[in-house]
Amino acid sequence: MLLFVCLFLPSVTVGQTIQDYYELFAHDFRRPLKRTEENWVFVDEVNNFIQIKNRKMPADAISFTYFEKEDGQKVFGFQYVSAVVNQFVVPRAEFYTYHDGIWADVSAFVCPDLSFAAFWGEQPLPPQGLQEFNLELVLPRKGDLVLAKSLPAMPFQFPYDILPKDYQKTFAKRKYKTFELLWNKKLGKFEIRKIY
Repeated sequence: MLLFVCLFLPSVTVGQTIQDYYELFAHDFRRPLKRTEENWVFVDEVNNFIQIKNRKMPADAISFTYFEKEDGQKVFGFQYVSAVVNQFVVPRAEFYTYHDGIWADVSAFVCPDLSFAAFWGEQPLPPQGLQEFNLELVLPRKGDLVLAKSLPAMPFQFPYDILPKDYQKTFAKRKYKTFELLWNKKLGKFEIRKIY
């Protein structure tokens, strides 16, 4: 009986496609890989990239791709919108490995420090209440370069749905807006290539 059950566990073999991996991917924000009136689906098998967009609100989208390590192990990137409030979107991205039917979140191991302080630069940090921001990691359709963008926090992310006084003015003073993160196949993680 145990052998019978094992035969039907999801597994991945060397020859599988990005669609096969996506079908095995378990995440609360995963969407069906099916075109509908609401969803536009784009699959690029050559570059191992999937994107599903909400036709009425294109910023409400997900992307799924992978980056390969020197030893052939894959690190999957999943970009999604965790909240949509009054036409504002809160982007998120996470990185996973897949082994023996288990998806493991390895975001903390493959990404450099991308805290508010990293974007702020060398100047003294503002008060903690003004350091809220959104980090958008833009996964590439092609290649190994991820863009890490600092975006302002939305009012609904603060108590009473109100931006703190001077928040916009303070946020505009950050030294860096975007980091270019290049995938290092040998180390199996992203490294900062360029900051601007």
